[in-house]
Amino acid sequence: MNSQKIIIMRHANAKPSIPPPGLTDKDRPLSKKGWKELENLEKPTLKLFSEVTLVLCSSAVRTRQTLEGVMVHLSNVRQINYLDELYE
Repeated sequence: MNSQKIIIMRHANAKPSIPPPGLTDKDRPLSKKGWKELENLEKPTLKLFSEVTLVLCSSAVRTRQTLEGVMVHLSNVRQINYLDELYE
């Protein structure tokens, strides 16, 4: 029997929660600290990523950027779905 796992990951550190004029909360990008967090992920976490085959990702900028930052470790992903419903 094939066992399946669900891995839930929160986005890395984002810029302040009050976005500048013209941007919505959904448009907030990762901060420099957030990008650094992705660079410094621990080996046990990275090992989990090798088992991922399906990604459901919020359509918010910071979550898409977080996914971008770990994509190199997602070698078995067959499908990525960006969903507005995960943001709301």
